[in-house]
Amino acid sequence: MYVKLKNLHIVVFVLLYLHVVKQSYHKVSAMSKISFTVPLIFILFFLSGNGFAQSRYDETYRNQFHFSVPENTLGSPLTLNYSDSIYQIYFQYNPYNLDKAYYQTGYATSNDLLHWTYKKIIWQQPDDAVDSMNLTPWWGTIVETDNSQKAWISRWGKGIYYTSAEKDEFSAEIATQGLNALKQSDPFVFWHAESEKWLMLAYERTTKTMHVSQSSNGINWQTTQSFRYEYGFPQLIELPVANKPGIKKWILFSEGGKYQSCAFDGQKLTTEGTIQSFNYGRNIGGSVILNGDGHDKAILISEIKSSQQADLPSNGDFSFPAEITLLETDGNYLVRLQPAKNIAQLFDKSYSWQNERIYPGLGKNLLRRVKGEELYIKGTIQNINSDLFGFLLRSNRGNGGNEISVNVKKKYITLIRKQIPFELSNNEVNFEILLDRSVLEIYINDGEYVLSESISPSPEAGNHFITTSGGEIMVKNLEIFRIRSVW
Repeated sequence: MYVKLKNLHIVVFVLLYLHVVKQSYHKVSAMSKISFTVPLIFILFFLSGNGFAQSRYDETYRNQFHFSVPENTLGSPLTLNYSDSIYQIYFQYNPYNLDKAYYQTGYATSNDLLHWTYKKIIWQQPDDAVDSMNLTPWWGTIVETDNSQKAWISRWGKGIYYTSAEKDEFSAEIATQGLNALKQSDPFVFWHAESEKWLMLAYERTTKTMHVSQSSNGINWQTTQSFRYEYGFPQLIELPVANKPGIKKWILFSEGGKYQSCAFDGQKLTTEGTIQSFNYGRNIGGSVILNGDGHDKAILISEIKSSQQADLPSNGDFSFPAEITLLETDGNYLVRLQPAKNIAQLFDKSYSWQNERIYPGLGKNLLRRVKGEELYIKGTIQNINSDLFGFLLRSNRGNGGNEISVNVKKKYITLIRKQIPFELSNNEVNFEILLDRSVLEIYINDGEYVLSESISPSPEAGNHFITTSGGEIMVKNLEIFRIRSVW
């Protein structure tokens, strides 16, 4: 039987401290007794779990411009909001240990989507919960209204609850009515102006079923449709079609970096075509999308699951915020992602090249002067007569490393360890690459192919290469910037 030892370290420390104090407490003055008590108060505050524990945020594998928690486990984001010029993100957070369980709801804010400040835990698992999942505030939606917030939270094994708040102080939870089948679900809720109702898209994990429901007050719900679906953590977003002015389309985003275009009338959702990938990363969890609120483009943030890195007291990261563009091609609706433009605020030392020919072999390495673990790379490569070309990042003198390459002959692209069918257009490929200490994000051809992945380079692997095999390539343009830490 596994026991949740969430406060054992506090208990042990306090007992030891009190034992020491007891030896001399009766011998000292009243003022000295205060001096014993004050440190204990501060120690309890920092150890109690009411906030993030202290971290130097400079560990070998600590990402420097991707969101992470100082200690223990970060799960999927729940909601990304924007109100009064402040971004707010809510997320699954296990503050007790490194298990992917015991999730509470964490809350952080930012002025720029770059620098985040942790605030507090909004919802907790009850202390008397019988196991690691029972009654956890598993997932949900927080909606900003004119004067308050409304929220719907799935209590694992129990159901979906409604609550509201002013200034992030939420009232008592109220059990929703009409959603009795949803005991282990992922509810996404939004206000549907056309029907003037709250609409919920909830994925029930036990049956792999998506349920569409509507409500006038957010508490009493009527289910209008249920259908089988493979992916949870739904986000149903209506996006403008960039190359079709005046046209909008509903897109269903879900876990694993998946999306599908839909028709939606407020009661029934009809999926169209096949499920596609907006991110090919193997460890993409749930995603959240900020749509509207004065932003030219919708913003997407995803969970990047990770194995435990050698020196980190935490695991899990969020992807760098990405801007969404929706295109229509031959009746198909295609999601394209690109890094949010405000990454430029973090640019430091730069390198640039134009019209540089690269020949086979590692003898002439264009990137030999480039050092750093946190880089932004952008450019275009033209193939002259190469069979295979690309990048090798965080390599130890050409041995090992993270491969980003185009296999011209076999017609596929390799993004780290993922191979995807790919053909050059006009004999060129363009790319944006975000390299952090243990996360690598790759955007090919303006977001046609995107991959976000956790990496574990050895500390001595500090070399970067552009390589070609079987022929020449032309680096038409290339810019590389060192990235400053957001911490």
